[in-house]
Amino acid sequence: MTDLDGSGVGLLASRLAELDDIEACAELCCEFFITPERDLVSIYLMRSGRLRRYASVGYWQALDGFPPGAGVIANTTVTGQPHLIDVATSEMYLMAAQCAVSEACVPIFCDDVSIGALNLESAAPIEAAILDEMATVAKILGDRISELGGVAEPRGWQLLADRAASFTAVRDEAEAIRTALEVATALTAYDSAMFVADRAGDLLPIAAHGTASESLLALSDDALTTIGRWVAAPKSCYTVGDPSAPGFTGHDTLRVDGVSSLAITAVDDGESRIGFLVVARQWREMPHQDQVEQLEVLAALLGGAIRNARHVEELLAQTRRDPLTGLGHSKAFDERLKSLHSDEARATAVFSIDIDRFKSVNDTLGHDEGDRQLKAVADALRSALRGNDSVFRVGGDEFAVVVSVDDEQQARAVGERLVQVVRAVGPSVSAGGAVASYGGVSHRDVFVLADEALYAAKRLGRNQLVMRDEGLS
Repeated sequence: MTDLDGSGVGLLASRLAELDDIEACAELCCEFFITPERDLVSIYLMRSGRLRRYASVGYWQALDGFPPGAGVIANTTVTGQPHLIDVATSEMYLMAAQCAVSEACVPIFCDDVSIGALNLESAAPIEAAILDEMATVAKILGDRISELGGVAEPRGWQLLADRAASFTAVRDEAEAIRTALEVATALTAYDSAMFVADRAGDLLPIAAHGTASESLLALSDDALTTIGRWVAAPKSCYTVGDPSAPGFTGHDTLRVDGVSSLAITAVDDGESRIGFLVVARQWREMPHQDQVEQLEVLAALLGGAIRNARHVEELLAQTRRDPLTGLGHSKAFDERLKSLHSDEARATAVFSIDIDRFKSVNDTLGHDEGDRQLKAVADALRSALRGNDSVFRVGGDEFAVVVSVDDEQQARAVGERLVQVVRAVGPSVSAGGAVASYGGVSHRDVFVLADEALYAAKRLGRNQLVMRDEGLS
């Protein structure tokens, strides 16, 4: 073995007690097990939800940063149980080493929580006694890690490496921004961070994080313009405040709250700037160059995440839209109905509408004219609604409208207006409406009632609205 062999684990424990660095402790534990037959030893510890290699001996390749889910090391960490396996026959073995015929892995506990594993690969069968010795060493190491305060939270480049994967998984723009603001403050040890969106030159504070959030969000348009000008091209910029020096437009708002330093980094989507990150803190200190570069990488990750989120949203929107009219289709309508809640302050009116004798239009005037009428009806319905109301094309010539109303009288007025605006562009429509308030019905029941009212309108001669006046409440 090593020079530790003479006194065994007792000497190892003494040596570990002299070390204040977890990586150094892990390296010493790996060296303890090295022999000509056992020359592949590694120690992995969990950090930010991923297993990181803290030490290894004998490998020319090393896995790192993998999730706890597959393989001997991951399985041992998750279960907290040791494993002694035959490499040739085990399905758990991820990467067969030519020199290894057996593998042993034991969990490392810190304060009764499994935080990683000590792994050994051997060219000879591993005896149970070796597994016991590994468990003893793992316990000594775990105790020492506990004495040192546990596995330290990642900082700097480690933090970026750990959080980079989270950006690739983000499908929501707001979530990506929230994540970036949290990482920005952790990277720089600044108090607060804010993301400002650049929408064709209009600067809009979107979100802030930290103690100075309100002050950052309250910056005037002039202040944002000044700050934004510093990073007008995709580049980083920092400024260090000095109470005796002239500031920039709007700086007084920040100084009142004790903000003395700012760092600003442009965020672009690969083509143009889409915003910038602002980080602020309460003491004056020139940021280290590493911090500036880390913010640049973070901004690049955020820009990519926003670009991807927008592409995903665009694709989802396309799948929910009727390509001819641009309206939401039946699936989007169904989702809207499902989103109705019984605790909504206002009632909901649902209208079922279709074009009278539309089949004859296609048969006599052709499908081009039919498409023109469908577009005209869609535009007319859309123009008659408010921002929170919704219109959908749910069939060939069938439309559905969801509107918030105060009562059935207002619902009837809305329905009459819908019929009139369509009549004004040419074709006549029949419409049926129903009102639901404060729950008591499933998300489909209201539309069923509206559809029944539609057929009543057709029986009465078309080109009119019929309400299901009894409603549901």
